[in-house]
Amino acid sequence: MKAGEYESGIMSALAVLGFDTQKGGWMAATNYTPVLSAIVTITRALVVHSAHKEREDEVQRLRGEGLEEQDAKAEAPSVYALVRGMVHRFMTLIRYDGEPTPMNRILRLRTYGFRIRFDTTAEGKVSWDGDKLLIDKISFTMADLRSMVQGLYETVRIQLWKGLLLLDVDQSGNVREGTTQLPKLELEKLSDNPSEMMEGWSFLKDTRNAFDVDGRRWLFKRALAEERLKKQFIRREQGVTGSGRDVPWRGQGVRDYMQQIRTFKERLFVLVHMTGGAPARGTEVVSIQYENGVNGRGGRGIFVERGLVSFATSYHKGYSASKKVKVVHRYVPKEVSEMVVYYLWLVQPFIRIVQMLHGRQEEFKAFLWEPEPEEEWSEDEEEGEEEEEEEDDDNNGEEGGVDPAVEWSDGEGEDNEGTERQRREEQKPSNPDGFWGTDRVRTVMQKETSGRMGARMSTSIYRHAYPAIHRELTQDKGVAQTLDLIYEGKEKGDEDDDVRARQAGHGKRMEEMIYGRALMESPFHTVSERREFRRVSTDWHRILHFPSAWAEGHVDPETRRRMQAEQEQEEFRRWTALRRTDLTRQLKRLMGQEAGFRGL
Repeated sequence: MKAGEYESGIMSALAVLGFDTQKGGWMAATNYTPVLSAIVTITRALVVHSAHKEREDEVQRLRGEGLEEQDAKAEAPSVYALVRGMVHRFMTLIRYDGEPTPMNRILRLRTYGFRIRFDTTAEGKVSWDGDKLLIDKISFTMADLRSMVQGLYETVRIQLWKGLLLLDVDQSGNVREGTTQLPKLELEKLSDNPSEMMEGWSFLKDTRNAFDVDGRRWLFKRALAEERLKKQFIRREQGVTGSGRDVPWRGQGVRDYMQQIRTFKERLFVLVHMTGGAPARGTEVVSIQYENGVNGRGGRGIFVERGLVSFATSYHKGYSASKKVKVVHRYVPKEVSEMVVYYLWLVQPFIRIVQMLHGRQEEFKAFLWEPEPEEEWSEDEEEGEEEEEEEDDDNNGEEGGVDPAVEWSDGEGEDNEGTERQRREEQKPSNPDGFWGTDRVRTVMQKETSGRMGARMSTSIYRHAYPAIHRELTQDKGVAQTLDLIYEGKEKGDEDDDVRARQAGHGKRMEEMIYGRALMESPFHTVSERREFRRVSTDWHRILHFPSAWAEGHVDPETRRRMQAEQEQEEFRRWTALRRTDLTRQLKRLMGQEAGFRGL
C-alpha cells in the first residue's frame, strides 16, 4: 500500500463487502467481523499453498540444472522458511521498519470490530405483552407452548407404540389386553459408562443393564410369527426359516413402515429440540450418534444418567477464538427419554435387519438424524443474522411426501435406468428417514409449531424465544448463570470455586479434570458441568409441566432445597394465620365475658 487504501484492490473489495444489501448503508460490526475473519483464514491458506507450490517449482528448476531429486529437495528452501518470509512481509501487523499492508489494516479493523461486537448488545427481537411472547411477527402464550409440546408428546408416543413397535393400540392409546404387551422399561435402573470408547458401544451393551427382552430380534421375531404382522411384511409363508434370510418381504409393507419411521423421527426431533433445555443449533443436533464411532474414536452423544437421556454436543461458536471445546448436555424429560430408549432398544435393530435382508444394505452409520454429506450449512441460525425469506414449503417435508433418497425396492421389479440408479445409490443415506440439512430442520420445526400452536417457529426464532422465556420464568439464579455460559460463553467467577480445591492450590475445574476422577467419567466434561446442564434442563421440564420433573431423583439438590424452604415458609404462614385466628377468638370470648361482668 504505497499510495493509500483507495488505490488498493483488496481494500476496495472489503468496502464493497461491508455494504448491507438488505437494509442499505454499512454493515454492523457484529456481522462484518466474520467477513474479515473469513478473509484472514483464506489468505493464510493461500500463503501456505503458495509456499508449497514455490518449493515444488524450485525443486524442478534445480533438477533441470542437473541435480538429483534428493539433492534438489535438500537445496530448495523449506515450506516453513517460505511461509515465514511471506508472513513477515505482508501477513502481520506493521513492524517498526515495515511497510503498511492490506493485512495490517484488516487485522486492526477486525480487532476494533471485535471490541464493538463484544461490548454491544444485539438488536432486540423479543417482547412480552402480558403472558404473550412477541417475536419476529409471531406471538404465542406459554399455554400455547405447553399445549403444543404436550400434544406432540402424545402423538409421538402413540405413533411409537402403534406404528413402530407394531402393538395393538386402542383409541385411547393403550395396548389391548390379550395382545403383545409393551416390554417393561425401568429407566432409573439403566447404567451407562461415558468413558467407554470401544467401537459400536452404547448403554444398550452395558452388561449391568438387564432388559426385559432381547431388543436385537424382538420385533423381527414378531414379524415372522404374528399373523397381523406377517400380512404386513411377508408376501407368502412358504420356505421361510427362522434365520429370516429367505423372507419374501412385501415391498409396500416395508415402504409404509419406513414412512412411519420418517414421520416419527421428524416429530421426535422437534420434541427433543424443544424439551431438552437450551436448544442447540441444527448443525449440532444432526451430528449426534447413539453409539461410538469407528476405531473407538468416541463420537457418541446419547447417554443415560439417573433416569434421564442426555444429548451431548461438543460444537461451540467461540471455539475458533478460545480453542476450547465446550461439551453441552441437554436432558430430555423422563417421558421423552423413555421413547428414545424404546426406539434405540427395539426399533433401530429391526430397521437394520430389514435394511440388510430386504434392501441389501451393507454399510450403516450411527447418526440418530443423519447429516447431509458435505453440506454447505447456511448461516441463518447465527445471532445477529436476519431470518431468510420464508419460502412456500407445502410440498417440502410434508407427511406423505416422497424423499428421493428414501426409496425401497419391493423385489418385484427393478428399474433399468443404470446411470441414474448408480448416481442415487452413491448418495443414498444409511438411515431410512433420509438426510438432514438446514432446510429440513427448519421446515420440520415450522410444520409442527404452526400446526399445533399457530406460530410458525424456525430453529433460529426458537433460539431467541427460549432464553427469553426461561430467564423470565425461572426462579433459580444458577439456571440463569448456566444460560449465560451456554449462550454467551461467560465463565463463572472465583466465587463458585470449591474451598477444598483452592486449599489444594488449584481451581475447582482443574481438580475435577485431574484429581479424584471416577473410573466411569467421560474425558470430555466434568461432573459439575454436567450437573449444571441437568439443572437447566429439569427446570425447563417443570416450566413445560412435565409431571416427571417433580419426581424424586429428577430434581437437583439446590432446587429441592429451595422448594423445601418455600414449603416450610408456606407452612409457617399457614400456622401463623391459624394461630392469629385462634388468638382473635380467645380475645373476643374474653371481651364478651368482660362485658357480662360489667352488666352485673
